[in-house]
Amino acid sequence: MSKYWQGKNQGGPHNQGLVSDEETGKTIAVVYDAENTRLIAMAPRMLEALEALVEVVDKEDRSEKLWACFEDAQEVIKDVKEEC
Repeated sequence: MSKYWQGKNQGGPHNQGLVSDEETGKTIAVVYDAENTRLIAMAPRMLEALEALVEVVDKEDRSEKLWACFEDAQEVIKDVKEEC
């Protein structure tokens, strides 16, 4: 499975979306509310961006607010990796 997914709204009476792997075409998810298709499809890229952000945060120079965001980001990454 690649880290890039694509989302397509299927239209029709049920207004569903389909998320698939860009590389293999394999279906990743059926999204029952098409408005959320793009959000689900972007999940791997959002995680990648979050990991990159956490990696570059300067641990010696941060405000309390930035530190809280940093800790939240680390927790999200940990949770996602444990689920996958």
